[in-house]
Amino acid sequence: MKDQLVGSISEIYDSNKPYEAKGCFAQGWSVAEIFRIIVNYHNNKEGIK
Repeated sequence: MKDQLVGSISEIYDSNKPYEAKGCFAQGWSVAEIFRIIVNYHNNKEGIK
């Protein structure tokens, strides 16, 4: 918790436990990708392309 920000997503993470965050602690494109996934999910669920 002392190395990351609450409410944001780090740039990269380790692929092995404990999955520590690396790189920039608050990366804009990491957050944007989560929004893109959510929007795509809802659009596909409603049949919107």
